[in-house]
Amino acid sequence: MEASREVASKYSTKIENLPECILIHILSFLTTLEAVRTTMVCRAWRNLWYQVPSFSFDIIPFHSPSNPYTITLKKFIQCVNRVISIRPFTHVQKFHLRIDCNNDRLISNVNNWVLHAINSKVIELDLDFDTWDLNFILTEENCRIYREVDEFKEFPFNFFHLKDSSVKVLKLRRSSIICPPYVGSSDFQSVQSLFFDDLNFEDREVNDVIKFCVNLEYLTIHYCIIPECLEIYSSKLKKCELESLDASEVVISAPRLHSVSILEVRAKVCFLEQSPNLVVAKVGYDGITLENYSYWCHFMSSLATTKYLTVPNMYLGQEEFLKEMEITEEFMSRPVILHIPRLRKVKMMNYRGIKGEIYVVELIKRHQSVLEEVVAFPPETAPFPLWMTTSNSSW
Repeated sequence: MEASREVASKYSTKIENLPECILIHILSFLTTLEAVRTTMVCRAWRNLWYQVPSFSFDIIPFHSPSNPYTITLKKFIQCVNRVISIRPFTHVQKFHLRIDCNNDRLISNVNNWVLHAINSKVIELDLDFDTWDLNFILTEENCRIYREVDEFKEFPFNFFHLKDSSVKVLKLRRSSIICPPYVGSSDFQSVQSLFFDDLNFEDREVNDVIKFCVNLEYLTIHYCIIPECLEIYSSKLKKCELESLDASEVVISAPRLHSVSILEVRAKVCFLEQSPNLVVAKVGYDGITLENYSYWCHFMSSLATTKYLTVPNMYLGQEEFLKEMEITEEFMSRPVILHIPRLRKVKMMNYRGIKGEIYVVELIKRHQSVLEEVVAFPPETAPFPLWMTTSNSSW
């Protein structure tokens, strides 16, 4: 027992002797409540949490099977208000909030916290309203309460709050967006990165948001339903990630685009225009039919400038399914053309060495380009990926 105390004292002393900037950096990986609790570690840590450049509040640790859901919300609101009153937002660069926001009282509090953060010149705003967690619904009462409050609308984030703000990064999960009817081109110059996950868009809201952010460089949209065509027109966009979307069409026009990822996008048409600087592309089709096959071929041809192309081969090995489709003889007799002159690296996911996959490899091998490497990843059951590395001289 005495030996373990000596070891603990030894390591504790080492931590205390670290430079203050390193200690603050370590605390920045904790939630704010956890950072506050570290004041009990030693006297030197008592005021360190005041200097952490971020606020992070998570309701999950507040959930308890013994507490009704309403009590949990009340305690969480009191905790956040208490911390903010003790330590102002001065020098806070990031505000992260994870909470179930589905009643009017809570929406009012969240709005106040968000406005307070924006007015205090935070740089990153990370709002996560997807907190489904089984730890707090173990009782029948909590199940009943949650079913009732879950009928309330999702948190409506007013995009106009970012007008003339310092926010560079906006992350929203399971929310909705309220767009201003009209804004000037210089109103949202600070926003450089947008991350949307499981959002409900109406009409052209997402298109307007992208258009408002004239300095947008990074765009990520996951698990969203877009009623109309998704139009991404951005003169400064460098990286775009679209995954699990429902949209009638997708149009991307970004002359500075360096990286694009389009996975499981259920759209009849997808266009990539004016992207001469595109280097990295990851494409996974979903819902390809004979009607939109030509559009997807056109889209693939727009990737001719890429150096790194990743295509999940999810449709290979479905010969029996394809036989049932009404494919004309003329269509089947068309030659397969693979011409991407700047292609340097190919990744084949879920590679099993079946006939169709081997044929694709043969097409690549006949490709007269600067291809340097082919990487084939077997199914998850395989312990290691299969690497096929080569250069033009070995074709």
